[in-house]
Amino acid sequence: MLKFVDMKMLAVGDLHGQIPVITFKEFDAIILPGDFCSDRGKEYIWKAMKWNAKNPKKEKKWWSFCGKKNAEKIILQNINSGRKVLEKLSKYNKPIFVVPGNWDYTGEAKGRALRGWKIQETNFYEKIINEFPLVIDCFRKSYNYDNYKIVGNGIMSAPERRGAQYGYEYWRKPLEKHFKNAKKKRKPIIYLNHDIPYMCMDQITNKNSPAYGKHYGSKVARDLIIEYKPAICIGGHIHEHYGTKRIGKTIVLNTGFGGDKNTLITLEKGKVANIEYATNPWSGKVKI
Repeated sequence: MLKFVDMKMLAVGDLHGQIPVITFKEFDAIILPGDFCSDRGKEYIWKAMKWNAKNPKKEKKWWSFCGKKNAEKIILQNINSGRKVLEKLSKYNKPIFVVPGNWDYTGEAKGRALRGWKIQETNFYEKIINEFPLVIDCFRKSYNYDNYKIVGNGIMSAPERRGAQYGYEYWRKPLEKHFKNAKKKRKPIIYLNHDIPYMCMDQITNKNSPAYGKHYGSKVARDLIIEYKPAICIGGHIHEHYGTKRIGKTIVLNTGFGGDKNTLITLEKGKVANIEYATNPWSGKVKI
């Protein structure tokens, strides 16, 4: 029978370059679910999305709205802001479990337009986290922490489509062995996923967004939760929600957006015993 040490984990929200203001004083580890780099330049991306929706045969890339040189300058500024976030969190002298968000520059340049552009093909995410010994990369990996299994996934383009080149199977396959291994060893799973599960605190309510009104959660995350029943799934990406819901027996935490969003998770005997919020949750909370 597995024996567990009671522990507290601090989860911070999508920071996008904001230096986190940590409310809680006692915790054993930090969870960082991606998008710690800044999102400067998103206005150009939104312009491109809106243009392409109206002009599908005359597609434009976001840098065509600001110039490629300026785009490179923006990217480097974003990366440096992410470095400052990790520097701040490392001062707490606790392990930091992290996955990359869609703004964290892993170098996974997809599509002909991005390939051949060196800055998009460079894995800055790996370079940054390797500067900080306490940062543990969980991207498509698993990590044994006490008798828990931390499984991580990041970036993602959701909701994933089956059969697409970078669709459902592409994102699920690298995770499968980690979930199966945890289930075989009967280890409770802490599932760290950049994107929140599909149809769970994932609706875009920002009227300025090109995706307004749509559900942009991960179908892979939802299916893995239903099949493997992790103790908790910790994600973000959808900024409009901060709080907890349930999918079956699994607690789902959307860590929210901004430096003031941090959440304290208490784990006891392989389960989530309590969740405390630094600020009032937007999406309500579940009874643990």
